Amino acid sequence: MDPHTPVPIDVPIGPDSRISEIDEALAEDDAQRAERRAARTAGQERLNDLPRLLRWIGGAVLVVAAFTFMLQGWESADDLARYYHFLAFTGVLTAAGFFCGLRIRDEKGARTFVGLAAGAVPIHFTVLGALLYSQFPWLSGFTHYPAYAHFTAPHPAAALATAAIGVIALVPVCWMAFLTLARPEARRLTVAYMLANLTLLVPTRHPDVIGLLAFALLIGCLFFDRRYLLPAQGLRTLEGRFVRLLMGVPFAVLIGRTLNLYEPSSFFYAAWLASMAVTLFVLGPVIIKKKGEAVLAQHLALVPAGLACVALGDSVVGAFNLHESAILPLVCLPMAGTFAAMSLRSADGGARMRNLAALVAAGGMTAQLVFFPGVLSSVACLATAIVATAYGYAAEQKGVLVSGAAALVFGLLYHLRYAAELYALSPWAALAALGIVTVVSASLLERHRGALTAHVLELRSRIGGWSH
Repeated sequence: MDPHTPVPIDVPIGPDSRISEIDEALAEDDAQRAERRAARTAGQERLNDLPRLLRWIGGAVLVVAAFTFMLQGWESADDLARYYHFLAFTGVLTAAGFFCGLRIRDEKGARTFVGLAAGAVPIHFTVLGALLYSQFPWLSGFTHYPAYAHFTAPHPAAALATAAIGVIALVPVCWMAFLTLARPEARRLTVAYMLANLTLLVPTRHPDVIGLLAFALLIGCLFFDRRYLLPAQGLRTLEGRFVRLLMGVPFAVLIGRTLNLYEPSSFFYAAWLASMAVTLFVLGPVIIKKKGEAVLAQHLALVPAGLACVALGDSVVGAFNLHESAILPLVCLPMAGTFAAMSLRSADGGARMRNLAALVAAGGMTAQLVFFPGVLSSVACLATAIVATAYGYAAEQKGVLVSGAAALVFGLLYHLRYAAELYALSPWAALAALGIVTVVSASLLERHRGALTAHVLELRSRIGGWSH
């Protein structure tokens, strides 16, 4: 062997290398244990969410079962038996809720059952209202109903007795439901909910009456919600929001029933659109916390409010067989008044709404004067313009002032033209009067020019600081 040939030597691994390998092995083992823990945690979370999923599925199945129960043939039974079976079904839901709450100690399951029972109450009142209407129709006759909506009592006594039994039986159902869902407000909610559902028992299907009844019901529900439910701390949960939504179900049934089964009238559409405007205007700032978006919601409420005024004007013209010249005053003036009233509660102060109100009023009466000229149109235009101008000046709003002033100038010019036509039998006298007025005006302007100039400059500087 060549003495200069290098001999391979096994170099032992140092302590640092062995520590590194041990750290890597420990890190890998920790990662595997972490993955197993994460898998167990995810599995446990899915297992914890399983009861909630099953409750949602079970609730949906019960809702479908309820509707199937009401829509099935029932060839061998009359409508009264059909209703009493549904009343028994609602009682079973309430009993199941108490069983879950008292025996199983499952509050969520109990809330699911009693919530479904409370949600079925408007269906009960709808059916009871149909039974009463079959024997005591008021202001409207029968129509051809689909099978699912056909409920007829054999005689008046049966209709009254069934309605009384149903209402009495549903009071404890609502009481138990609200005790479970919103205990501090249970008594107040039960009374309000029953009163709201009682509107479904009114034995009429006349669209005008239903529209007025629905609008009054909505106003009452909104007042009750703002006055009693919104400040309640216990109703800010999911169950509380569900309870608050329940209060609006009777209104939805009144509107939906008329749209689906009957022929709506212009007045009904006016009430419906007004209800939409009020809901959007009142609930917009409550639901939407950002001021800009809440203001947008309130401004969007102007659209259904304006359309409601159009429908109301059409209803009045048709009901009293008025001439078409009455359309613009009956539409524009109420619309302007509505916009002005809404501006008083607007989240942004309402300046834009008041400008729009002045524009609608002044523009509408100016258009009235153009399309239907005459003394009444001229007086209406001048009166509206004077009110708008005076308010714009007093409130220091340029838009209102400009709209009123423009309509005032147009109305005065037309009135002068009308006066000239009225005295056309004496053109010499008219020209003489015009000349005298012109000379006197020139003399007054010459004498008070300085004061008038100062007043104009002062007015311009004052208007410059007004809001738009």
